[in-house]
Amino acid sequence: MISILIMAIGLLGIAAMQATALRNGQSSLERTQAVMQSYAVLDILRANRTAAIAGYYNTAGMQCEGGDPDDSLPKATRPPRANSMPG
Repeated sequence: MISILIMAIGLLGIAAMQATALRNGQSSLERTQAVMQSYAVLDILRANRTAAIAGYYNTAGMQCEGGDPDDSLPKATRPPRANSMPG
């Protein structure tokens, strides 16, 4: 009888540890995704430094919609493409 009680307490402890591990794993995944997205944005800014300095990537008040974000800018003020090659 005592051994069943000890075993039940042990199983409850294992279940609690498993729940904690799952919660921490999800939190770690979310932090990793946030860091990866931050690095992606920084890479875009580094690739097109001129446009970044000019403020073309300031997004205060912008809402995300499908398509190219530069399509909303007048053609004369669009930032140069980082991957465009002359000729």
